[in-house]
Parts: sequence; C-alpha cells; structure tokens
Amino acid sequence: MGNSVFTDSFVDIDIDDESIKVKGRIEYSNLVKYPKSIFSPSIMGWYSYIPFMECNHGIVSVNHSLQGDLIINGNPIDFSAGKGYIEKDWGTSFPEAWIWIHSNSFNTEDASLFVSVAKIPWLGRFFMGFICFLYVDGQFYRFSTYNNSKISDINYKDKVLTIHLENRNHILKVVAIHERSGELKAPSLGEMNRRIKESIDSTVHVQLFDKSRKLIFEDNGVRAGLEIIEEIFKYFK
Repeated sequence: MGNSVFTDSFVDIDIDDESIKVKGRIEYSNLVKYPKSIFSPSIMGWYSYIPFMECNHGIVSVNHSLQGDLIINGNPIDFSAGKGYIEKDWGTSFPEAWIWIHSNSFNTEDASLFVSVAKIPWLGRFFMGFICFLYVDGQFYRFSTYNNSKISDINYKDKVLTIHLENRNHILKVVAIHERSGELKAPSLGEMNRRIKESIDSTVHVQLFDKSRKLIFEDNGVRAGLEIIEEIFKYFK
C-alpha cells in the first residue's frame, strides 16, 4: 500500500506504482463505536480471549462521516459528506467457508448491518459460528453464537441469499441480492495466496421483529458488501 497510513480518525493514501497512482487524505468524524465490556471486548465476545483462533474480527466504526478527497490516476474524487464504516481481520487464515454482509447505506440515516457466518476450527473439530449486529436509532441488536442466538433459516439460490436469525427477544430477516464481484487476495496459513470474490454493489433487505412478530424495523440497503463461499451451505443441510 505504498506509504499509506490507516487509523480510526483518518486515512492517508499514497500509492505510486505502474498500475495505479492514488494520493489524498480522508478524515473521519462522528464515529459510532461497537460496545465493549470485560466479558465481550469485541464483536467476537468471549472468543476474543481464545489465543488459537485462526481469524480474529473487529468492528472499528459502525458509522462515521467523511471529509476529504483522493486523486486516483489524476482524477479527483471528493468523499466529503460521505459515510464510512471500518472493520478489520487479523490472524493466519480466513475460514475455509463463510458468508459476510455489510451495508450502512439505508434510507434510515444511522442504520448499519453486519452479518458473518463461518466454519470455525475448534480443538481438532469445527462448529458453524456467526456474529451479527443491526444498529438503528442509536440501539444495537446483537445476534451471535456466544449469546445463544440461532440461525433459523439459511438459503442461497439464483444469487439471492436469505438468512433468518433469532435471539431471546428478536428475529432478524436478511435477504441479500448478489451483484457483480471483484477479486481480492486473502490469507491462508499466513500467506496472501488465496483468491476470493467480494461484491460492494449488492443490495440487502432487512426486517427486525420482536418475538410476537411485531415489525420494529424494515429498510433496503444499497452498496452492500457481500462475500459468499458457497461450500458453507453444505453444513446447513
């Protein structure tokens, strides 16, 4: 990434090679942080304390405002008045199979959705784990393996992904439509030698209900990030 610098308050991009030249600075403000506690120091909950996880995940900013611009191959792009989101991964490998969804481009200004389902190695075996939040109207609705939530439905057909999640108080229904993807490098056993496909042009429909099936929230998200490693669905048959 050249001389680029990434922080939770700004990014400086300085890349100059044969294929692309990018320079500029984008500053962040009004960051919404994911809640932390001793028992749940990150979105991974108490799994954050396990030292042998192959992949760790963190939410840096659920929502924030942008100010600044980039010059990409001589073309200026103004990001001011835009909206941002930051998450991160670290470890040796991405999971063997997973689903990842994110969008914070909803009609509801502060809404932000994140869903991840993955095959997690565990003491010589594995389990299907998931972490998820919906942030809306200043409140987090959390669904995860470690808070005893469950996946009540999961399906992928004709580029339409359906996931239903339930916790003690709420039901979350997510329908994502998979659009065009680009190819990214991904880690495997410490080397960036795996190729995956990621879309940032997908769309997502979200519904949140209470346990009496009363609708609390419904909206459509655009510019959704979506990764689907289709092998994951054989573990839900």
